[in-house]
Amino acid sequence: MDERSLTLAWHWLQTDRPDRCLEVLDGADPTDPQVQLLRAWALSGLERWADAEAVARSGLAQDPGSVELRRVLAHALTGSGRLKEAAEVLASTVADAPEDVDVRAQLAANLVARRFREESQRAVEALAALEPGSARVARLRAHWHLEFGRREDARRHVLEALEVDPADPQARAMLGELTARSGDVAGVGHLRRAALDDFGDRFTVARARQAGVLDRYPGRLLLPALRVHPGWAAAGCFVLLWVSARVFVVGDAVVGGAMLAVTLLLVVWLAVAHAVAVWVLD
Repeated sequence: MDERSLTLAWHWLQTDRPDRCLEVLDGADPTDPQVQLLRAWALSGLERWADAEAVARSGLAQDPGSVELRRVLAHALTGSGRLKEAAEVLASTVADAPEDVDVRAQLAANLVARRFREESQRAVEALAALEPGSARVARLRAHWHLEFGRREDARRHVLEALEVDPADPQARAMLGELTARSGDVAGVGHLRRAALDDFGDRFTVARARQAGVLDRYPGRLLLPALRVHPGWAAAGCFVLLWVSARVFVVGDAVVGGAMLAVTLLLVVWLAVAHAVAVWVLD
């Protein structure tokens, strides 16, 4: 394939137009390593995971040592939910190319997503040693803290990432999620901005569209409930239900009944708010 066509295909891939990339590659030699790499990434961009995996494996059959083909294979495996297989591919690639920060970042993200606490932390710090002060490292640290329930630490690292790169759409989306989860409608604005900055990312765009539910009534009425941690909310409601039931049974039935009704309304409000948050933000 000529250099001009390859450059054009890379252009479409980098501008989030994998469909146009595949159009440029149509008719090209399917055994050309560059064509295979581009086609695999384009198919991944379209979430055609099985096709992307097949193309990547075909390329690796010719060039088993290709770091880029192994990266796209891991990406396709991750997209299809086979995180363990993706981690195995990435671990072997890191062993062959220990200085490659992109591979290390993929491996760290994989381990964080699988909630391997110590292993993922080591992977993030190994990347930080090669890429100190980068937005990507700060974002991975934020993701790590978020996975293990440390929202304030996650927020701190997200803000660090945005200080380094204010236009980072992934960090902006994470800030939006954290802000919305704390019951602040400003989080919806962050998600929308992230979607505008990375319009080719269908997941970010879909999440911003869903989050719009919290920016209009009756969704706004649910936001205060999100400021209460689900664990504390459940404990508080249990205590209120017990007290209300005791008053109803051994005390004043009218007062107890009113307390039970109010408590049940509170339970429903909290439950609906957190269910909507899970639907919108997870």
